[in-house]
Amino acid sequence: MQGALVRMMCLRDTGNLEGARQQIRDVLAVEVIPKFRREAEELRAGLDKPPPAPK
Repeated sequence: MQGALVRMMCLRDTGNLEGARQQIRDVLAVEVIPKFRREAEELRAGLDKPPPAPK
C-alpha cells in the first residue's frame, strides 16, 4: 500500500488526479484490513478537493 500512496501523491502533485484516483482504486481492490481501507477511502475522497497551493 505504501508504494501506491507515494505514487498517488506524486500523481496528485503533478495534477494527474485521475492517475492518483486509479492508484487508490487499485489499493481498495485488494486491501482487506478495515483501518487501511478506511484510510484509502479518505484519501480518495480528498482527491475530489483541489490540491494544496504551493508554498
